[in-house]
Amino acid sequence: MKRIITILMLIIIILSMNACANKASPNDPIVQEISFAKNILIEGTKERVLERIKGAKENNEKVVVEATLAGVEGYYDLCLDNETAEIEWIIFRYNSDFDVQKAVKNINGYLGKYDEYDSEFECYTWDNEELELNISLYAEKGTWIYPNFEYKDALYERCLVNGHKNTKWSAWDTDYNNLVMVKEKLCLDCEQIIDKETVDVTDFIENDIFTIHAAGFADRFDKQSARLNGIEYYSESEYKNNDSFYDEDNTVFYRIQDKKNNYNEIGICSFNKTKGKLVARMDEYEENIISCINILISDYSEVTAVIYSSILAIDPNIEYSEAADVGQKIVDNIILGEIDESNFKGIDYNNINYVLYRDHEYYYLIIKPTEK
Repeated sequence: MKRIITILMLIIIILSMNACANKASPNDPIVQEISFAKNILIEGTKERVLERIKGAKENNEKVVVEATLAGVEGYYDLCLDNETAEIEWIIFRYNSDFDVQKAVKNINGYLGKYDEYDSEFECYTWDNEELELNISLYAEKGTWIYPNFEYKDALYERCLVNGHKNTKWSAWDTDYNNLVMVKEKLCLDCEQIIDKETVDVTDFIENDIFTIHAAGFADRFDKQSARLNGIEYYSESEYKNNDSFYDEDNTVFYRIQDKKNNYNEIGICSFNKTKGKLVARMDEYEENIISCINILISDYSEVTAVIYSSILAIDPNIEYSEAADVGQKIVDNIILGEIDESNFKGIDYNNINYVLYRDHEYYYLIIKPTEK
């Protein structure tokens, strides 16, 4: 019995040694050739292939890559998705006749014996889970190679192995609701964010100008209104659809609606630039251009809520209880009669000036950086 077990163990060891001997090493040409094919697929787009893959060139509006596969010279054809323009698969075209069995043996040496053979088309197919590739070698047509991976994930995994070598820092971007400025380091190869820096935002004023853009203020105004009991506003952007996006006279404004009252319109918000001109539609997301915020309020019952929401939106450094106190002072100092330079002063707080006045049946809240 012991002799039989010993013989079986020797057989297993010999088989294992043979398997290891037959397995292609990383330096074998077939390993490098299939890795090259996978790298083409990993790039994901023809632009990346043209930029980064050796031997890639554009030929009659098609991208081809000169290469060798299984010892056969030829080139890869990129097959693109019509909508996304991403690479769906690649085809290796042979330059001349070749020994099919020798090519199959080469690939078997790396991927193991083919999984399927179609005698009608003389096609050998390997479906390799480890490499996440499906390879179909046709004796006459060429070799079809399909990816079984998401190319963005594969790009990222490749960068994890090789390192993120091609990077770029973004410009600073302001997160107005979380009150931080964010700068991100992007890997241009795998398009992943690999680092970031943040700076806390304590105010929205610089050089007597509001740094926040119109859309940012409207969004903060809506979110801050929800902090008030029974109140929630929705500011809808509006402009002239028939006018050019780049027309400076195509100004943007926001209709303030009461979400809890069938979106009833209760006011309008607009913005002035430094020379008094209204902010244009094309500048809706432009920072550092607003010198004045104008809010028309159609009903006195909404005045207090609009004021509180505005204070909380434009002053990130203020507490809720402070905003209530400042808001009450603004209401107490409303201008009801004729307006002139002597009474158009309003209330200053945290370097922001607020003026509330009434003109006929409407109320107006004007918000500006405090003049120094």
